[in-house]
Amino acid sequence: MFFEQLKKACKMRNTNVTSVALQLNISKSNVTNWKNGTMPNCDVVVRLSELLNVSTDYLLKGIEEKTVFNNTITHSNNIEVNGVKNGNTYKGDSELQETTQELIKVFEKLPTRERIKLMNIVFEYEEKCWENNK
Repeated sequence: MFFEQLKKACKMRNTNVTSVALQLNISKSNVTNWKNGTMPNCDVVVRLSELLNVSTDYLLKGIEEKTVFNNTITHSNNIEVNGVKNGNTYKGDSELQETTQELIKVFEKLPTRERIKLMNIVFEYEEKCWENNK
C-alpha cells in the first residue's frame, strides 16, 4: 500500500518516485524495497510527506489526517477529561465543544512529526481504554 500511495502523491505533484527519492538522497535500493512491500522508517515517511505536501496517514494508510482525527473524535465519545465525562458524539464543526475546538487548534499548529507522536499516544491510550472496558 505504501508504494502505491507514494506513486499517487507523486503523480498529484507531477513528479515520480525516482525524482523524489533523489531529492531526499534516498537510494534506488530503498525505493525497490518499498516497491516490494518494505516499509520505510518513520523519518523517511515524514520527509516524503513534507516534500509532497500530503499527510503521513495518506502515505501509510491511504487516508488523510483530518479523516483519522475526525474518526478518533467520533469513536471516542466517552472520554473523561479532568473528571468531566463527554457523552457527546462528534457531528460536525458547528457542534464541537469549546474544549475540542481548542484541542484541534493546538493539534493543527504542531509540526507533522509532533502530530504523529501525539496521534500515537492517543491511539495507545484509546487502546488501553478499550481493553479496560472489556
